[in-house]
Amino acid sequence: MDSFLKQVKDNIDRFSMLEEDENVLVGLSGGADSVALLLSLYKLGYKVKACHLNHCLRSDEADRDEYFCKNLCDKLNIELVIKRENIAEYAKSSKQSIETAAREIRYKFFDDVSNGCKIATAHTASDTIETMIFHLARGTGLTGLCSIPPVRGKIIRPLISLTRAEIEDFLQNINQDFVTDSTNLTDDYTRNKIRSQIIPVLKNINPQAEKAAVNLAFRLREEEDFLETTAKAELERAKTKDGFKVWVFNNTDKAIKHRMLKMLCKNVGVPMHEFNSKHILALESLLKNNNPSARISLPADFIAKREYENIKIERKINQNSQEVKEILLENLIDNGQNINDVNIIIKKHKKNYLFYKTFNTFYVDCDTIDMQSCVLRKRQTGDKIRLSEKSGSKTLKKLLIEKKIPADKRDKLIVIADKNGVIAVQDVGIDISRKVADGEILEIKIKG
Repeated sequence: MDSFLKQVKDNIDRFSMLEEDENVLVGLSGGADSVALLLSLYKLGYKVKACHLNHCLRSDEADRDEYFCKNLCDKLNIELVIKRENIAEYAKSSKQSIETAAREIRYKFFDDVSNGCKIATAHTASDTIETMIFHLARGTGLTGLCSIPPVRGKIIRPLISLTRAEIEDFLQNINQDFVTDSTNLTDDYTRNKIRSQIIPVLKNINPQAEKAAVNLAFRLREEEDFLETTAKAELERAKTKDGFKVWVFNNTDKAIKHRMLKMLCKNVGVPMHEFNSKHILALESLLKNNNPSARISLPADFIAKREYENIKIERKINQNSQEVKEILLENLIDNGQNINDVNIIIKKHKKNYLFYKTFNTFYVDCDTIDMQSCVLRKRQTGDKIRLSEKSGSKTLKKLLIEKKIPADKRDKLIVIADKNGVIAVQDVGIDISRKVADGEILEIKIKG
């Protein structure tokens, strides 16, 4: 087997890219890399289909590329799907760079055409070192230094260990021509500057710089995968119904902790392109903060907040949410009320009604209630409640702190009170002086 084809096959086997005779879609631009990819997979016996996206960016040159791809696939009897897309127009309307817009449209096109099969793209060792330097210059961590993954979902990169020079030698040996994108020969784009100005300097130091970068990327990716798996397991260990346990983060190695925080933010929808190291540092400070109700702002209107021993990340609460106002309880008997997704059901029962105590369902002796002044409201300064015969009355503020109810939830709790004081409080309990005795029974059920 040709040494070039052997390296391609070794990549496919090493990274479990394809099964024998598996269908595969090749993204074909007409350039040397994609032509070598198409021919390699074809010669190795895989069932190849190709697709070409005309970006409509280079006028006659773009049409030339499309014509070349069509002729090549006709010659090899390979099915080719062609699409034209005005990338410049899309980039302008979506407020993206040409490169970003082109990538987005290109991968969507690949996915639409693939019908579920693997998609082979022509990324090489040369692309790997360019991407590594690009990330390094912009600022990155281990993930960025891993550069281009050999496999990402159903995207595979069989040429990932081969240099551009090896690819052009392969094509020359089989007398296969290709097209050249004239923009690759200019320094108009950042990657082209890296390719034409920086890589040559590195290759003067080490002619095998591209291969060295690929080997480094492979080793780093193994470590990256291990760290990600460990962080995922730790994050799962920290998970509770009310958020994530602070102590798990604080007792975890910093490298894992940073990944856990980034993973947590990503999982709830924080846009990662706006998330950076300053947010990690702010989250670390939040984890160590002695204030049990501390909070910080994150990108896109997300907030991270402490709720005592837990940390939680969510979108900022809608300021237009309904405020708990005073509602006369008597008007709600057998009618009910919904306040901020909390459903309140109130029923009146005859004395001696048999009931079973459940959380947030309060049974009150009607003889203890002043109905004319009894209301549902939010907490007020000075509110007190006595929960048992053995305890004295405590301020509601103190009880909420003792029960570790998060600060931003306290003003949303439903308080039932009359002119004589607090009767019952959502998530807290009923005042012992209002418990059922000889009178009719008022059932107050709070759901949500």
